[in-house]
Amino acid sequence: MNFRQFALTNVKRNTRSYAAYFLSSVFSITIFFIYAAFIFHPDVLTGSLSEKSVTTSLSKEALRSSIILAESIIFSFSFLFVLYSMNAFLQSRKKEFGILNLLGITNGQLNKLIFIENNVIGITAIVTGIGFGMLFFKLFLMGVSAVLSLPVTLPFIIAPKALYVTIGAFLILFEVICFLTLFTVRFNNVTELLYSIKKPKKSPTYSVWLSLVALTTIGTGYYLAYTANLFKMIIFMVPITLLVTFGTYFLFTQCSILFIRLLKKNRAYYLRSTNLLTFSDLAFKLKDNARVLFIVSIISAVSFTSSGVLFSLVSNMKDETVMRYPQSIALATSYNIEGYNITKKQLTNALQDTHLSYEAHEMKLLKAWYLLDKNNINTPFGINTSPEKEKTNILLLSQSDYNIWAKLTSKEPLSLDNKQAIFVASTPDPGIIWYNKDYIKIEANQHSYTFSIRYMQQPILSPSALTGELLVIHDSIYEQIATKYEIKNIITIYGIHLPNWEKDHDAVVNISKNLKLDKGLYFDSRANMINEYKSMFYLPFFIGLFISCLFFLAAASILYFRLYNDIDNELLHYRSLFRMGLTPEEMKSIISKQIFLLFFVPFIVAVTHASFAVKALHNMINGSVLGPSLTIFGIFFSLQLVYFFAVRAIYFKKLKQVM
Repeated sequence: MNFRQFALTNVKRNTRSYAAYFLSSVFSITIFFIYAAFIFHPDVLTGSLSEKSVTTSLSKEALRSSIILAESIIFSFSFLFVLYSMNAFLQSRKKEFGILNLLGITNGQLNKLIFIENNVIGITAIVTGIGFGMLFFKLFLMGVSAVLSLPVTLPFIIAPKALYVTIGAFLILFEVICFLTLFTVRFNNVTELLYSIKKPKKSPTYSVWLSLVALTTIGTGYYLAYTANLFKMIIFMVPITLLVTFGTYFLFTQCSILFIRLLKKNRAYYLRSTNLLTFSDLAFKLKDNARVLFIVSIISAVSFTSSGVLFSLVSNMKDETVMRYPQSIALATSYNIEGYNITKKQLTNALQDTHLSYEAHEMKLLKAWYLLDKNNINTPFGINTSPEKEKTNILLLSQSDYNIWAKLTSKEPLSLDNKQAIFVASTPDPGIIWYNKDYIKIEANQHSYTFSIRYMQQPILSPSALTGELLVIHDSIYEQIATKYEIKNIITIYGIHLPNWEKDHDAVVNISKNLKLDKGLYFDSRANMINEYKSMFYLPFFIGLFISCLFFLAAASILYFRLYNDIDNELLHYRSLFRMGLTPEEMKSIISKQIFLLFFVPFIVAVTHASFAVKALHNMINGSVLGPSLTIFGIFFSLQLVYFFAVRAIYFKKLKQVM
């Protein structure tokens, strides 16, 4: 047997050791290759994909930039992950290297052995990853075609450049990591190699103050996330991330040990069955693995948060569209009445020609003004930055016009007197209404009017350059103000309600494409806006889902690496317990409890972090985020459970060797 054959035999014999490292590398390469094949797809390169897409805001540059950004994240994370994996497995094989050193192998030969093994694993992973990438690329194209609402599925074409980029990138990655590993790992001390099993010599210690710091920082981060709205989140995002990350580190390094100490004081539970052995040993494991558990928690939290947020946005897209665009179709103008009438007739004719069921109502809004001063404004951040007095625009709508539209959309009608008004927000986003008084004084047509007001967060007009905050007033006051009102201060809106707007989606999109809008005309529809939301959320969700899965797989693999590295040490421990009289069932119970806690404590921490991030999202949108979030958490929990049972099975198999 020559040296090369010896190295290949080593790879075969260490198949289980390299399994998670190899499979994770294959998964990274597969995703990278799929994205590379899409970047170099002819329809993406030529821009014809943008022309075929029904999604209005899609552009070739934006699409390619999104995929390239995803590629960069995948490659950067793969580099760090593979580097960690290589170092972890080399540490687990120190005893093997020590024996080889005693048999006469030189450091140069040992480095050569590691180099050959790494290249065999790397090249095999590249070939396998590209193979799986080719296998699943068609499914990816089908998914992208559905997301972008393409009339036909993109053709299955794999550009040679995708192969070259993937092979070149990961060959460089594996070679750089190999050299870094050889440079950082030293094998000079044979005694250290043979007795490389490390155990904490002292009982794990903790700091009460640092434990309190951990709970305080995490609690503060949670509070900020729980109370954040759309505006506050802009300035709170970085502090929340830092506070929670900082607190999580001390949660594992300090609070975990404190919890075990407190548990020991409950002697009735601690001395029951095998709990004494389980938790006394667990304290050492938590201390030794605190940093690993911290990293796994943060990576998992990022994965859960991104998936949960993106899936919630996608799931709530319909509800958000309906809330933000009360009219299925809206046409508005402030001065071009002639062009408005022509377009209105063209629009109604098109609706009738396509046999769409609809109801319409025309409304006239009057421009008015009110004084906004520092005593009656709530800024988004709670800080007053407004001038002393500021003349602010508001639109007036008659009660009868509102009630007609409310009847069309199955909303409750209003009943007002001459001194009452309804202040309607321009957007359904919580916290957008800044005016905090129970009355308002407006100026219109050179007269002043004062109303007691109630607030309505849900807008009743679709947003455009002409619409904004709205005041619904009694008809008599409206008619009094409207007398001799200048045309430039009147906004005319033609609102159309489609009872089956989702079913009529394609027809409305086609109608909107054929409309000719003159200057001063504004047109929007739910159908067009839901396409805009698709371009905003579907593609990021589609891309982010793969990256989240990669992060989650890496987090689970890091735990596997750490547990596998300690398995020889564990065998010695369980051999001693077996000689002391513990039954196989009792040892399996101890193993199951410890592995379960090591796998699911960081999982629970990550889910808790992600839950507060999703709560912050819930404060910013109007749809329900609970269902989509629970779905994502449930999927990841199932995957984590599979990983747990796989690792436990490996431990049980190894346990048989000591009995």
